[in-house]
Amino acid sequence: MSERILHDQEIGRNHPWAGFLGLDKSGSTQAKLASGKSISEMVVTMANNVIDGLRGRAVKGKEIRRYYQIGVFFYSTDMEGNPIVESAFPWTQEPMPWIDEIALQARLEERIVKGVDPETGEEVDQKKPFPVFIENVQPDGGTPMGSMYDKAYEVLKPISENHQDCNP
Repeated sequence: MSERILHDQEIGRNHPWAGFLGLDKSGSTQAKLASGKSISEMVVTMANNVIDGLRGRAVKGKEIRRYYQIGVFFYSTDMEGNPIVESAFPWTQEPMPWIDEIALQARLEERIVKGVDPETGEEVDQKKPFPVFIENVQPDGGTPMGSMYDKAYEVLKPISENHQDCNP
């Protein structure tokens, strides 16, 4: 039986959380879903939702606290099939920026979402601001998932070594 390591410390400034998202940007993600959006668009939207959720959890008053470090990387291959793993945050050389740094780079766009009219109870389209932390990219190439895992190990290893009591 393998032994599981459980982390029971609360996430906070003294015990931050580090996470990694690998986003497939291979050519196959151009495929359209029933919604009419591509797989790539939906993956980026979900990643933006995850980051926004972490940002929301890090807000205390008017401050975004450094509770979360997160790396987001796109992976694909070039024309010769060589793996490409690149940061989704072109504004920094830091592979694992803090959530407050990521939040500063966000832009808001207005999106139409389904909602309920409070007077009639009917479903209606509503405009809602949507924070964009990661921009969608043009899908291309193959899917070198192993290279993405190598990158995750490369950027998470020093964090886990330097913060052995953090939440991985």
